[in-house]
Amino acid sequence: MTDKPNVLIVDDSTADIHVMLECLKADFSIAVAKSGPQALAHCRESVHPKVILLDVSMPEMSGYEVCKHLKDNEATANIDVIFVSANESLEEKLKGYDVGGSDYLTKPVQPQELISKVRTAVARAAQLESASLAQKETMDIAMTAMKGAGEQATIIHFLRDSGACESLVGLARLVVASASQYGLSSTAQIRTAWENIEASITEPIPPLEKEMLFALKDGARITQRGKRLVLNFGPISLLVKNMPLDDDDKCGRLRDHLALILEGAVLRIQVLMIQYDLNNLMRESDASLMRVRKLQVQQKRDGVQIMDDLMVEIHSTFLNFDLTDEQESVLIGIVEKYIEKSFVKYEEGLSIDEELQFIADQIHRASARMFS
Repeated sequence: MTDKPNVLIVDDSTADIHVMLECLKADFSIAVAKSGPQALAHCRESVHPKVILLDVSMPEMSGYEVCKHLKDNEATANIDVIFVSANESLEEKLKGYDVGGSDYLTKPVQPQELISKVRTAVARAAQLESASLAQKETMDIAMTAMKGAGEQATIIHFLRDSGACESLVGLARLVVASASQYGLSSTAQIRTAWENIEASITEPIPPLEKEMLFALKDGARITQRGKRLVLNFGPISLLVKNMPLDDDDKCGRLRDHLALILEGAVLRIQVLMIQYDLNNLMRESDASLMRVRKLQVQQKRDGVQIMDDLMVEIHSTFLNFDLTDEQESVLIGIVEKYIEKSFVKYEEGLSIDEELQFIADQIHRASARMFS
């Protein structure tokens, strides 16, 4: 018996099977099925694989049909499915996600990408197994809290608690935690110019789920496909996976509640982004003032050295002009007068620096009061 993680390759192409088998056999225990029915039979009769690499286009049963059968069966619903297809369009990926796929590979597969995605899926499966009990307990607690607090209270609590969120990560987690108060399993994505932040009640989050949220961000504000609900509110999107289809009234109420929660989240995102920009501005202004101070100090040193060099050169030059002591004294006095004026201007420049520092300090204090 091997300790290697089990991987099932499902493909009707012998050549494609051979390529994937050669890439994976060193690190994984590989089983092969050449059709959808064979794959389903393998999952019923053998040890469940950790990951299934599932070809989309097969003659007897498509990969999407196979995946739907797996996900509809409680015994195989948690097997990680990676679709393998020559078609990488968004529509195809949406089909894969809709039936429960967690990732997508494009043919011809690249060995390093294949190995990386399978390893990630195996690690994700292990995390899900270890976290399943804790997640069940969390959902039980959430359901109990929901019954006591009521649906409206969840919105009020979110609006109160979101004001204390100091990071976008914390806000995303608060959104999915609030959705869980309604018994909903969800994933939130917050997008900035430099990163996407995701949080889910069932982490780790499948790569395809993250990709789908990003791909659908510019779609309709509220979209529902069966039990799945996607809400897009500017920089934040929420995917709910288990809307209660058996209760139309409750389903409608929950959509409204989640919309209010996301509207509140958008306001907090705006505040956090303003705070982020102000903090960046403060850091940049502090760095600029430091550079100005260093430059002024160096300029003063250079100015003093230039004046010293000038005086030495004047004294040595006077020897060649055969000037009287009185004439030398007059000329030296004129030079020293203008040297003194140059230092006065330098000191005036320092006062400007102090004014800039005063303005920066005022902005710091105003920012601290605004976000405290």
